[in-house]
Amino acid sequence: MSLQQYYCTRCGINFDSFSAKLQHIQNSQFHHFCHVCVPPLEFEKLVELDEHLGAEHNICISCDIQFDRPDELVQHDMKEHHMCVACRQFFDSLSSLTDVSSISCYPK
Repeated sequence: MSLQQYYCTRCGINFDSFSAKLQHIQNSQFHHFCHVCVPPLEFEKLVELDEHLGAEHNICISCDIQFDRPDELVQHDMKEHHMCVACRQFFDSLSSLTDVSSISCYPK
């Protein structure tokens, strides 16, 4: 078999076997897979995977919890992670969130 079959286009590396390439993909910081999707989708950046997991699968990445509905994830993010429902920005504390003058989505 040609090494070209075991070439990782993202990383530019040739592998001696399929299992070596698979191990590389599983251990690499440059390969990010959604294992909820069938077949698993690959994302170039971790932030893209995180956004996908939240938007498509209602998963809170911080807590590793999957919700049944998008509105349940929003409620969780508001309560646990101080998310502004208007702009979807996260704040360090509830007091930061409730300080309307610091929220960029509200007119000053």
